Amino acid sequence: MDDFCDEVAMVIDSPRGLVMIAGCSHPGILNMIDAVRSRFPKPLYALLGGIHLFDAAPERRDAVIRQLITQDIPLLGVSHCTGDEASAILKEKFPGYFANKAGTVTTII
Repeated sequence: MDDFCDEVAMVIDSPRGLVMIAGCSHPGILNMIDAVRSRFPKPLYALLGGIHLFDAAPERRDAVIRQLITQDIPLLGVSHCTGDEASAILKEKFPGYFANKAGTVTTII
């Protein structure tokens, strides 16, 4: 069984800052953000993708969301495996939140 420890994220250097595109964030979205920040000196402008909280215990989900809010990322477009409950909380607490569903076009200039 794959433990997804080798999951990757794509980082784009945009004029507004780094754009991180994650798949499901199985290693943990906060770990992945830390890895990006340790490799690239520019600020993270956007995080797009799944953050794999759909099956997280409420305590873990809430702790991850609290930490995510402190990350100073202006744009957050979450998808599939984030889960409905986590998405609803993020929408309420994160000013730059949007649902990043299939077919969504996001322009970063």
